[in-house]
Amino acid sequence: MGLFFTNFHVLKTATVDRSALVEELCRIMKAQGFSVTEDGAADATFYVSDPGSKWISLCSDMYESISENVRNQLCFPLAKALSTPLLLIACFDSDFTYFNLIDTQKGLDAWARAGEDYYSDPEETEEAYNASDWKGIIDDLVSFEAALKKERVFSEGSLDEIEPLLGMAKGQGCFITDAAEDLSGTQKICFSLAKSASNQDPPTLVTVQPSLSPCKLGKNTNIICALNQGGASTGLGIAFEGNYIENDELRFENVCLEYELDDHGRRKTMPIELTKRHMKDGRYIYYAEAPDFQIPEKVDPRLKGQKREKEEFKRSFLLRFTPVGNERKVLDICVVLFPLANHAGLCSWCVWHMFGSKEAYIANYNDGWKQFPGANVKLLDINDYDL
Repeated sequence: MGLFFTNFHVLKTATVDRSALVEELCRIMKAQGFSVTEDGAADATFYVSDPGSKWISLCSDMYESISENVRNQLCFPLAKALSTPLLLIACFDSDFTYFNLIDTQKGLDAWARAGEDYYSDPEETEEAYNASDWKGIIDDLVSFEAALKKERVFSEGSLDEIEPLLGMAKGQGCFITDAAEDLSGTQKICFSLAKSASNQDPPTLVTVQPSLSPCKLGKNTNIICALNQGGASTGLGIAFEGNYIENDELRFENVCLEYELDDHGRRKTMPIELTKRHMKDGRYIYYAEAPDFQIPEKVDPRLKGQKREKEEFKRSFLLRFTPVGNERKVLDICVVLFPLANHAGLCSWCVWHMFGSKEAYIANYNDGWKQFPGANVKLLDINDYDL
């Protein structure tokens, strides 16, 4: 696993120092509904460092990657208010590192990249390097371009050569929250959101990162993850549907809910006992209710970026289960989760539904994994499943 980070660097001027940057940062955050708070109640934390170079640096637990959100809500406002260039540096899994130079006085939004961005089409991306954009910031453009193009195992290694070209201190371009507090002279600023009224919308569940692989028989690694997009609620309904139930061709063992997740893998669990039901329309389902299960309300939409992602992770919950029985039926497994207080707020998962048919799903699955032969993933055989 490589390194992920996003940080920001403001070019010093006669009027721009750390105190000016902090003052403007607080003003921008206040406009977004945040106020300065004590460390223990922080919804967002920023670190500001002035290591004695040409740049003042900051990083935050709100941001882990480049997005229009961070550029529009932080970078452009900060550069405009301070009337000085701002440099955003972002590393993605150590595979590529972007440099985004913003100068609102010149109308400049310049890009450079070290490493290979395998997500973007080089013919379509607007994030193209133009040497003239970097004049005045970097004197030795030949060395800069060479550092960008040099092949490396870890793209952030380019910073060793690029930092001195920018007039940065050693290691300044890799300013990250995990290590910020250990650096001398770093200022920590915490913000909190004003308490909003409880969400009164009906609870509405959505699936989170649904699996695109078939369920595995005899394994307890099968999970469905859900998140509430409405108000808090009590009580959860759980149903397994499919044509394998009537004759008990598949059964489910070790069914449980997992909730109150944290970054260290800790969680609470609640065992679930399924019963077979015959519905009025003739279908059979395996069904259970967890009447005391607390469904947290949606995350405050004012939270952004990494901070929001972490809070959504904590409020999501999992249904874990172990299927046993006829392997030809695994593509028929459909799981439905719904708040007992609002049946219409259900979410569901079936591995092939988004593809329209089992045949289309198998073809798409195989085509995708054929592009990564080194992964040694076994392709699906259409003859192994009831279609």
